[in-house]
Amino acid sequence: MMRYIKYIGLELEGGMCEKGLIHLSNIMRGSGDRYYEGYDGSVHVPRPPHCEQHCELSNECDRFFRYSWYNDVELKFMSDSLDEIREFVETVWSLGFKQNETCGNHMHFSFNNNNLYMISLLSSWDFVKYYINKYINTYKSKEKYMRRLENNYCRVIKSHDDLIKNITEDRYYMINFRAVYKHSTIEIRIMPYADNAEEYIEMLLFNVNTIESYLDRTLKKKKITIHVGNIANEINLRELKKRAKTIKSKVVDEEVI
Repeated sequence: MMRYIKYIGLELEGGMCEKGLIHLSNIMRGSGDRYYEGYDGSVHVPRPPHCEQHCELSNECDRFFRYSWYNDVELKFMSDSLDEIREFVETVWSLGFKQNETCGNHMHFSFNNNNLYMISLLSSWDFVKYYINKYINTYKSKEKYMRRLENNYCRVIKSHDDLIKNITEDRYYMINFRAVYKHSTIEIRIMPYADNAEEYIEMLLFNVNTIESYLDRTLKKKKITIHVGNIANEINLRELKKRAKTIKSKVVDEEVI
């Protein structure tokens, strides 16, 4: 259950055949601007051998004809439902979508009630340490996850200076707080490629649970009560707006930027 998170935005990088992409486009036709497909030049996923064995459209391929393979596909999808997201991810992989080490999985999150205030709570040195500790403890035995800590597209935030640089000018960190200016979200960029839909869902749930647990702990410590659809009357809304604006400040302390 997502208590604080409102919307999740997925960015899937990988390779996919033309037929699968057309089929997916037809399925997603009613999703409007919540679904997007394009290309990412930094990604290169060659067609796997016997790709038709891993695709539900395999009966439309034969040894005389194979559809074109796109090795740099980028798919984006946004939803407020984990069930809908799971269905989307499982559908994408069932159509022969593949990822490899050139791919990273980026996920955006926005929040119920006062979105900017929630983002300001997460844009803190405290949350960065909390996230890194959970990531390392969870994935320390999995090499491809640990290698992401050395990737230049999702650099580790190692200091307050890194945190300021991310918020003010450079999005290529493990958690991209600068996304608030363009998308009104935070973007988590550190996840590696997934071998299948289930692994991708596990990555997503790790991020959801980490964010939710941190916000729950932090808001309880601050004695702030969040209600679905509104904010409790005891919260000083003027103070919330003041604190939300601090995300644009270059002054750093241990709580909120």
